[in-house]
Amino acid sequence: MIKRLLITMLLIGLAPHASAESWTMEQMLQKVINHYPSLKIASMQVEKASKESIRIDSQFGWQLSGESGISHQTSMTGSAVNQIMVGAGAARKLNSGDMLTLSGSLSRDNITDSYGQPVQIDPITNFSLMAEYRRSLRKGAENIDYKLATTQAESGKKMAHAQERGQYDQIASQVLALYLQAVTIHKQIDNVKASVKHTKRLEKFVKSRLGLGISENKDELQVTAQLNGLNAKLKGLNLLWIQQEITFNRLMGLPWNNKIQIDLSNSSQVHNDELQILIDEAIQHSPELTVIAAELALANSMIKSKSNNRKDTLDLVGFVGNRLAAGDTAIGSTTISEPQIGIRIEYKKSLDHSGYDAELSQAYLDRSIALQKREDTKEQLHYQIASLLAEIRGSKAAHDAAQLSVKSEQAKLTEAEQRYKRGRIEIDRLIQFESQLTESKLALALQQVELERRQYQLTLLRGAIWNKIEQPQYNWSDLSGADLLKSKTK
Repeated sequence: MIKRLLITMLLIGLAPHASAESWTMEQMLQKVINHYPSLKIASMQVEKASKESIRIDSQFGWQLSGESGISHQTSMTGSAVNQIMVGAGAARKLNSGDMLTLSGSLSRDNITDSYGQPVQIDPITNFSLMAEYRRSLRKGAENIDYKLATTQAESGKKMAHAQERGQYDQIASQVLALYLQAVTIHKQIDNVKASVKHTKRLEKFVKSRLGLGISENKDELQVTAQLNGLNAKLKGLNLLWIQQEITFNRLMGLPWNNKIQIDLSNSSQVHNDELQILIDEAIQHSPELTVIAAELALANSMIKSKSNNRKDTLDLVGFVGNRLAAGDTAIGSTTISEPQIGIRIEYKKSLDHSGYDAELSQAYLDRSIALQKREDTKEQLHYQIASLLAEIRGSKAAHDAAQLSVKSEQAKLTEAEQRYKRGRIEIDRLIQFESQLTESKLALALQQVELERRQYQLTLLRGAIWNKIEQPQYNWSDLSGADLLKSKTK
């Protein structure tokens, strides 16, 4: 008995009531996306992808190099050379793909004979400075590798954005399903409550006639049984609503026992029923098509890159510099300056192109796959939207028919109540008519929910659902690895 009382108190305390905060679907979706943790991860992925273009552009900066060393070399004649050398260089790849290289070196040679005595017959100080400019005439011309890397970075960024948008759509679809399920439960609760109210009125009427000897005990028993059944159904629906309410609170990051009231007054409507316009909007929004477009751009870039790899290497290299040698000899100090300027052609040819051909064939297949996926996705969107429009028109017709049914059942029940008051109809027939009216009202309410479901699905497919939603903005640009770890532990 105590256990039953506690359950009853729980149901009464947690059932939806007038003081609960009212939520539209848009408000609920806004609250969910502001709280949903996985959206932060998707935003980080977008930020990570945006950094790739910076990494690629960094290759055009100057690359510095340096070297130094000490060596000891012994010749076949027994003389030895002790050398101290310092060198430095700088190289930069230009946007055109050409390469500019600057290099310089300074060395000092100390030559000794087989007895370890210095021999001053050769210059002991060497200094050289060289500038070289390399241009690719065939393989690597027009900086194909850089263009491929840029396309890969841009495609990666677009894919990350599309995946983020896809997560938003997935969350919206989940919230929409839960929201309309909650609306259905509320409609059922309201319907049962209305039936309970009507049955209690009928019970009061039967009891008043029972005292006058007009009604029979069986009438009271039938009404009581009807009322008990409705109360049991109402408790079951209240329990379903408790579960639904807890689910909503979890998604929105609210306390588990926070009260929620569903508001369907501000639902989405389709203002333009032109099929092609709706299809164009869906194509523009589709995350899947955005990913496919990025894959197609990447495949086209890969085709150019792999075609370039099949070419022979033909580089034109121009260079200018000077080599200076100075030292003491038997006839005195001497300095030799040797200017260097010239141009040369470098050529390489691969005799086996099978690997390049296989890679090129794979790139063409990737492009064909992307084109086929694009056509399939567009066709799927076409049929989805056409189907939803047809279902919306059918739902409107079913809704109108349900309204007529409610009017007919109401008129039938009103007439039956008048006949029961005159003793011309049994109570069971009256209860039957009341049940039929209740079912027709519930059918009308559910038809309204189904119409709203299809309207929202079409709105989501077109991306128009986000017109009323402010998407959260995250800034990860200045976040270091340590900061990321801190934010995760908070």
